[in-house]
Amino acid sequence: MTLAKLNAPLGSKVQGTWNLHHLLPPDMSFFILQASLVGVHSPTAQCNHAAGFSFQDGFTEDRHSRGQNCTSLDLDVISSVGYITERYDVARNVTLSYTVHDHLNEQELLFLIDQAYSCRLPTRSSSWETQILAGVTTPAQVRRSGLLEEHVWMQKPQSRHLYQIGKMAVYHPAHAFEVDLLVAVELQFWFANDVRAELAVLQILGSSTIAELGLLAAQKSLHTPNMVEEASGEEYGK
Repeated sequence: MTLAKLNAPLGSKVQGTWNLHHLLPPDMSFFILQASLVGVHSPTAQCNHAAGFSFQDGFTEDRHSRGQNCTSLDLDVISSVGYITERYDVARNVTLSYTVHDHLNEQELLFLIDQAYSCRLPTRSSSWETQILAGVTTPAQVRRSGLLEEHVWMQKPQSRHLYQIGKMAVYHPAHAFEVDLLVAVELQFWFANDVRAELAVLQILGSSTIAELGLLAAQKSLHTPNMVEEASGEEYGK
């Protein structure tokens, strides 16, 4: 790939985004960027586009750190409308090559935009909420489909930790799922901001099972006052 081809898609994604950031009012109710899953799993042939989308994801977090609204929509292929739908040859190539993630339809896209608009700050505290991944699947789902034995993105650190929910043993402690101190701090942050429950890092890293941590969080959550006191001990493995 030549330098010119590398830089070609960066103008709209990098400079265009930066211009909007500086020219628009700082206190907007929403600021939605259309990014792509290409920025997450970075296919070699599209590394120029991946660089631009990665910038948008990072830019979104930067705006949030300043207390400004911004959401990055990392989209997969839109199969029912738009460029791919209107061009048979492109659609055929996509069908043959994009077997890793789920395609999106028009209604799903509109729903995602609505969510990005509705779930906005005054000051969104969790950096996890700045980036919405649409259509991504887990390595376990890919293997189960039989389409691919292994794909390069499945070997990357950010994907290796993904577990299939049905196979998670909720009666094992968090450290059984390779939760270390850094991950525990992130979980503590998530519990505090999304679940509205204060859990100590030592509680997360301790011997309590996932089910017990869930019950504890539900009991402490400001979302569910006095609603889980009568939870069955048998249901939670007690």
